[in-house]
Amino acid sequence: MRKIPFGLRDGRLLQPDEVSRGLACDCVCPGCGSRLVAHHGTKKVKHFVHYSTGGCDRGFESAIHRAAKQILLEHKEILVPAIQAGTVLYDKGANVEIREIQCIPERFVQLDEVEVEMSVGSVIPDLIVTALGKELYVEIAYTHFVDEEKRRKLKELGIPTFEVDLSGLSDVPSMSELARLVVSEPSNRYWVFNQKESELARRVSTVAQDKLALAIANVQQMKEEYQRWAEQYRNMTDEEKLSVELKELGISRDNLPSYLGIFIKGGGSFSAHMRVWQTAIFTNFIYNKMRNYFDVEDVCNWSCQFFKLKRVFPNSEKVAVWYFLKHLESLGFLMYCGNQMFMVRRDQLRELAMDREPYVPADHSEEDLPF
Repeated sequence: MRKIPFGLRDGRLLQPDEVSRGLACDCVCPGCGSRLVAHHGTKKVKHFVHYSTGGCDRGFESAIHRAAKQILLEHKEILVPAIQAGTVLYDKGANVEIREIQCIPERFVQLDEVEVEMSVGSVIPDLIVTALGKELYVEIAYTHFVDEEKRRKLKELGIPTFEVDLSGLSDVPSMSELARLVVSEPSNRYWVFNQKESELARRVSTVAQDKLALAIANVQQMKEEYQRWAEQYRNMTDEEKLSVELKELGISRDNLPSYLGIFIKGGGSFSAHMRVWQTAIFTNFIYNKMRNYFDVEDVCNWSCQFFKLKRVFPNSEKVAVWYFLKHLESLGFLMYCGNQMFMVRRDQLRELAMDREPYVPADHSEEDLPF
């Protein structure tokens, strides 16, 4: 027989320890109105059961609903859940992602009126409360939650409705436990319907689209500025290019390490002195690069933008880049990861000013190439 946490007497819900034990409690079931028996045993939590063996199926939940109304009438407030909307937009061409989230925070509202299970059209909300001059429906869920049919009807009524999940209640909850869960527990309530959710979602979508458009425009502007700089750099003399790279490295021409400017097979492809294109690659991919990984193709694509390439044999610029990167690997600046991919060893960059013994592959044979 299902235990009932609250008995009804003279229109008021009472807990078992507030009444006499047995039939003397003079309480009835909040669900069916039949007589209850108060159990005050020491081994079990105090509770009510039906006097008749048949009992009813509505006693527990009816008691919970009535207790929720009584609690709200006494506390005169309830925590209304937050409203949140978010979206993620991505533009593949600009490689830009925008995440926009906005929230109307949860808040306590003062209650003016509370009605329990009063019919509204074809719907019977568990609780109808009035706050700030507006109606609000509160669904109390223990085993029966709002289904799609009731959700549809509530949406048609257009009244903001949220559900309070009481499935975590103990078998025989106390009034204080129930009060905390009904009035102020933030984790057990969510909106069944609220027009402001749709309004907030539309606002979030508009803001995200505006931010994405601005981000795309910024990326386009940066690309254009990058292309202008690449064109300007490409038309510089060797001395001007070297001056730019030395400034980035923070060293003078006299302090340029000897490992930059060595002979590399295919190095003539860059239409620049060896020390110029090697210093430029070192500066932009090893010393000053934010990402830690890159491959031979990345360096070749970059070189095509900043140098006037002239192949001296098939794939000569790719061959030159490969041998130069292997040269830097031998000095400890890079670690080869396979598949023409290198990782920057940033701990070695602290020793930039320290000259190192240059390494050149003994034999630039085709067998040395991974492509």
